[in-house]
Amino acid sequence: MKTILRATVWCTAMLLATAHGAPAPAPADSAASAAPKETWALATGKNADGSRTIIYRFIDDLGPRAGDRATQRERVTLRWSYDVDANNGMPTDEDKAAMDELEDLLDPEFDGDGFANLALVTTGNGERVWTWYTRSSSDFRIRLARTLRGHGPYPVQVEEAADPGWTAWTQLRADVRR
Repeated sequence: MKTILRATVWCTAMLLATAHGAPAPAPADSAASAAPKETWALATGKNADGSRTIIYRFIDDLGPRAGDRATQRERVTLRWSYDVDANNGMPTDEDKAAMDELEDLLDPEFDGDGFANLALVTTGNGERVWTWYTRSSSDFRIRLARTLRGHGPYPVQVEEAADPGWTAWTQLRADVRR
């Protein structure tokens, strides 16, 4: 199913972090803020019949992490389905809070050491889909199980595929009309 993107709204990773309840960024003179970051973007689109909005959050520019693409040749997708009719295709506040909790658990486990990059998050039409690129999908599953032990349950399906060209991410970026 090809989604037609109608509008884009750009923001930085800092704005996204703030929107997701993350702490405010450190002051500009701190060493942490001197480290370059990837740039994130948002885009909205419609499902195939045009009846529901879909929100895309994706890395627009990998910045210093562009080299990760050469070693992260496998795609792991986490798919969380929810009631499509409960909130016009979007997650309820309760579902969204649980999804954000899951992402907050996973981000430091996968992103910190260059093992994986969360490249794309799609929300709408009854599901949220996280698309990660990783060095090893089997090691990703091991880390995922270890990280989620004692948390949840989170109703996610895990899908894996070889994707050395980051095609899902590349295709979305190409489809976004700038």
